[in-house]
Amino acid sequence: AINGSKDISLAPSEQIGFEMTLLRMLAFHSDIKTTEKKTPKLAINPKTKATPEDKPPVEPKLKSVKTTKLNTPESTLNINSQQQWEDITKSLKFNTASRMLLKNTLFDNTDNQTLTLNLDEQFSSLLTDNIQRSIQTVLQANFGEFTLQINLNKLTAQTLAQKETQANNEKIAAMQKNFMKDEGVQKLQETFNAKVDINSIKEIENV
Repeated sequence: AINGSKDISLAPSEQIGFEMTLLRMLAFHSDIKTTEKKTPKLAINPKTKATPEDKPPVEPKLKSVKTTKLNTPESTLNINSQQQWEDITKSLKFNTASRMLLKNTLFDNTDNQTLTLNLDEQFSSLLTDNIQRSIQTVLQANFGEFTLQINLNKLTAQTLAQKETQANNEKIAAMQKNFMKDEGVQKLQETFNAKVDINSIKEIENV
């Protein structure tokens, strides 16, 4: 502004000098500092997941295993005679050793949930713990829970084995008799003066 007043006198007119002074003042006037309103930035903390309270460890659920209880039925073994016992012996699936032993037994009684049998003394070697357990297992599977007792005795009646042997012998005897009655056999014996060995006549199976 001081320099501008000196320059007015040098201008062609006061009006021009005054305008030049104003222009100079505007050009060299110190910049008005405008305070920029700064919006404070709020520091945004990353979202932190809420930490759940510590929970006691959950024990894994154990799968329950279904167990089938094997209910052993009460004994339904109802035997009153040797014939009934023989029918059971022939119908059930016993192993060879067990069946051989049972065929040589006689039924005694079935008192107090106990089946009592009498075994021919000459077959005592067949009576072992394993065979007796095997017999009882098969019987219990079909007739329920009971006790098996086998006694060694001298038997006075025929066992199933003896009946089968007798029936087989009678069958062979009848077959031999019929063979000897055959006209062709008789003619051969007369022609060659031969004699048939009757004991050699046997049934041929699976022919």
